[in-house]
Amino acid sequence: MVLVFCIFVGVGYAIAPRTTVADIAQQQDMAAMFAHHQFSDEFWAWELDKRLDLIDRLVGDADLSQARLDWGKRGLSRYEMLGLARAIRDHQIAAYQDAEINPGLSVPYLGFAALWIPDARGVYLQNRGTILINNSVEWEFLSFDDFAATILHEVAHHIYASFGYGVAHDSVLVSEAMTDDAVVLWLNTPKGGHVYFGEAYSLNPQERLAWDAQGMAEFIGLEHRAATSMTSLSERFRALEALKSRWLQSL
Repeated sequence: MVLVFCIFVGVGYAIAPRTTVADIAQQQDMAAMFAHHQFSDEFWAWELDKRLDLIDRLVGDADLSQARLDWGKRGLSRYEMLGLARAIRDHQIAAYQDAEINPGLSVPYLGFAALWIPDARGVYLQNRGTILINNSVEWEFLSFDDFAATILHEVAHHIYASFGYGVAHDSVLVSEAMTDDAVVLWLNTPKGGHVYFGEAYSLNPQERLAWDAQGMAEFIGLEHRAATSMTSLSERFRALEALKSRWLQSL
């Protein structure tokens, strides 16, 4: 599957790979095989530790906080949006850096492009270490959370693919249970670009983790949220901490 695309200063155009009926069938078989995979306690302890670090970084970024306020008040240019997207990406990669578990984690290229899937807000291309945000989406009419969640979702794919690759290719040694988790994540990373269809998309374990990750967008600009929203997010934060503690105690 070959992908050709051109990027110019973060804004570009992407030409679609051709997805065959056989590709879709293979994806469905893979998703069905791993649909009920339960990630290990060790994986969740690691994941929650990184997720809490990411929340701290997002809450503490004054520029992102201001962007939440500005989003609905003035039209941000694509270049301003690109700066915000890359700031979110950098926080997420920094939070998940781990010399033991994911030493090969790199900073993926991130830019705007006209995507071959009109309804897709973003796509992750594993074979190029690239994240493309759909330039055709009228982002100015969507919420700040919609935009930030898209970035967090696609960067999560890069993180989990990197973790899976390292373990699956014997460059990282982890426990047997966490090895199983990594192999599942790697096998569920389409190598020509992260594109799934129908049931294969909803059942994919890597997609489920990425959907969880995008929820962290709500923590950006926490001080500007309504009191009820802040209370809800604070409760979720405490719940994550408690869950992390329980996972650690179970190891």
